[in-house]
Amino acid sequence: MYRGLRLWAPDVPIFLAQQLIRDRYRRASEHHLWSDLRGEDEFILNVAKTGGTVTMTRDSAAVTGSGTNFQSTDVGRQFYIGNRAPLYSISAVASTTALTLDRVFGDETDGAGLSYSILDAYVTCPTDFGWFLVVYDPKQNWRLRHFVTQDDLARLDPARTTAGTPWALVDRRRSTLTATSGQAQYEMWPYSVSERNYPYYYRKKAADLTDDTDTVIQSIPGDVVTLGAKADLTMWPGSIERPNPMYDPSGRAYKLWEAQYQERLAEAAREDDSTYLMNWSTNEWSSWPYAPLDAGFLQNHAF
Repeated sequence: MYRGLRLWAPDVPIFLAQQLIRDRYRRASEHHLWSDLRGEDEFILNVAKTGGTVTMTRDSAAVTGSGTNFQSTDVGRQFYIGNRAPLYSISAVASTTALTLDRVFGDETDGAGLSYSILDAYVTCPTDFGWFLVVYDPKQNWRLRHFVTQDDLARLDPARTTAGTPWALVDRRRSTLTATSGQAQYEMWPYSVSERNYPYYYRKKAADLTDDTDTVIQSIPGDVVTLGAKADLTMWPGSIERPNPMYDPSGRAYKLWEAQYQERLAEAAREDDSTYLMNWSTNEWSSWPYAPLDAGFLQNHAF
């Protein structure tokens, strides 16, 4: 695509042509809920671990166990004393009786012989995660709420003492653990202490175009991206030695190419909607009364 762009202005630097294409593709990918960017995954929660006791020291991230069975698979899971906040994430496990937290222990309750829990209170999203479309519980047959804030949860359960069947994904922050650094993390509440799984659909972030072998998603035609880049190219004057023949300081050329770009992009979005209707909905399903929905039920009930 950047080579095609340079046919219109051969003297445009390669890196600039690539950047114009890259920027337009990113903007096009964010314009619509493209079906190609619909991802599917699931959160897998393991059984909570409580065996033995631990010794804690305030202002230290080290945890020493007695009768414990810490494993490398506990890295990334959450740790807390007793049954209340604060929660810590496990950053390293040295042995079955020694692990390291992601920050120093700050609770005033320290010493030896303390009860503890290791569980999956936080879930980490994929690297290409944009936002949730739906998260559901196949065992309880309900949809989880994923628009709950930390402020909401602080009003309900500031001490984090509630365990049971999760019904909410609470916004948290980007992970700071080495293996998942920068990935979106959510708090799953109430905390589950048993083995569970929660499938979900999500909106993926389109990958940037960085190499010549990279391709745009199927729903966005490459020539549409090039049209948008042509509009941007009309705003680049070039140099004194090599002026840009497409440069138009009046902005008329930009408006012409931009209009064509918007028209083609809207056409591509309409065609994409015929696949999955990602931007179409009727009533908000969360307002529907709970019932085992089947064809017979839907045909005899209006909402």
